[in-house]
Amino acid sequence: MYLNIVLFFLADLLNWFDDVKFAGIAVEGQEIEKSEKLAHIFVMPDVLEEEKVDIYRFIQEELIERKNLQQIQTETRSGSKFLASQLLNQNQSNKFVLLGDPGSGKTTLLSFFAVMLAQNYPEKLGWDSGIDCLPILIKIRDFARLSDINLLDYARQFAEKTMSVKPLPEGFFEYWLADGRAMILLEGLDEVVEESKRYEVVQQIENFLGQYHQNLAIITSRPAGYKRDFFNTSEFEHYQLQLFNYAKVDEFINRWYDSRVRDAAEAQRLKDSIKKALDENDRIKLLARNPLLLTIIALIHRYQAELPRARHKLYEKAVDTLLKNWDAYKNITEKSIFKYLDAEDLRRQMEILAYWIHTQGSTPNPEGGDADC
Repeated sequence: MYLNIVLFFLADLLNWFDDVKFAGIAVEGQEIEKSEKLAHIFVMPDVLEEEKVDIYRFIQEELIERKNLQQIQTETRSGSKFLASQLLNQNQSNKFVLLGDPGSGKTTLLSFFAVMLAQNYPEKLGWDSGIDCLPILIKIRDFARLSDINLLDYARQFAEKTMSVKPLPEGFFEYWLADGRAMILLEGLDEVVEESKRYEVVQQIENFLGQYHQNLAIITSRPAGYKRDFFNTSEFEHYQLQLFNYAKVDEFINRWYDSRVRDAAEAQRLKDSIKKALDENDRIKLLARNPLLLTIIALIHRYQAELPRARHKLYEKAVDTLLKNWDAYKNITEKSIFKYLDAEDLRRQMEILAYWIHTQGSTPNPEGGDADC
């Protein structure tokens, strides 16, 4: 009976996370209405380890104040780079903070981890086959909106009300957590808009992970919404999600057309077409290293059979996605100051900011090209 409950839970989890939907992307046409199986188009990103800086020692010695933590963050040195699938067996820690810019694939990566465990493919996450582990995915933004509810209650509520899982028995999640066989995936800490609330949520997460310390946990955030005193680096390994290199861009394009075009010859023609278009435009090719922007480019190309000759049209789609459609789709701006600005206000402010960045000169990018601006 209990085995059936687990199987039903995993099946409903797959139904929820295994279909990639492109809602929130500012691209017209029927192509965006088609979902895609995650494993068909997913490309494993690289992560870059951040070497530890013992901020807490500095604080205890009263050598710095909290306002200087941002400066220490910028001075944090980088360590080794490897595939995100190797996170789980790379070191002794079982708690990770994964930082990534907008569109870098944080949500997709956590969904991939959950789907692989639900499909019983732990070896694709660097584990031995046969490992039995229950994924528990928590959207921090949604949890923070609820009052008088703990993380386990939220996990149950999300499963039963959002994923439409049949009512779970009492102690369902506690059983896996107490046995150390759960992967706790906490998505989007930066999406808690109010700073005081964000610190409150951090404390709740720390208490929860302290109670179930033997389980693996991954927390994601945009760098802009993260502070170094949130989680002690002696317990939480910190990593930066990396942009795609051009080999990964090619891999995504190959997977994209192999999965969405049945005719092999036509799929190859389209692959060659988009790769040629990228090779002929260095600026668009640089944009394509961001997984979300690459998806926009692929959707436009698949629907229109070519990329816009005028580069600004592609930029406009990217801006509309990142500035309006994407955050509105995720309800990020619901309680932020941006709800008081309309689309043109936001665009004008971003134009002023972009011009200022452009006039400051470019900063070399260690991965090649100029700094993103």
